[in-house]
Amino acid sequence: MVVSCEQVWREISNYLDGEVSPELRALMEAHFRECKHCTAVLDGTKNIVHLYADDRLVELPAGFSARWQKGGESMPSPRGTVYGWLIAVAALALLSGSFALAGSIHRHSPHCAPTIPNRRRAFRRR
Repeated sequence: MVVSCEQVWREISNYLDGEVSPELRALMEAHFRECKHCTAVLDGTKNIVHLYADDRLVELPAGFSARWQKGGESMPSPRGTVYGWLIAVAALALLSGSFALAGSIHRHSPHCAPTIPNRRRAFRRR
């Protein structure tokens, strides 16, 4: 019997907790030897479990969450400020400079120049 990647992903937590049957454990271990993607999922899941089980988690100071949530509200909006206007002017200058550069390249390109017919040839009688 072969175990698919989807079955491995569904049972990976149970595998790490030792709550799968010996037959399924052997099949999953054989799958891990062959499938690099599922091995990476296993390693990532082990890392997450290890990080959450670590007792050295940093305690946040009292009131940190409230201050952090309010932090975005206290920042000035660039709209209507000098900084916002400078960004708008710079964007306009870049845009108009791009159009001017594209137009000058087009005008000076020899294969894009309009052809003017030779009037002497056009009116020559035969």
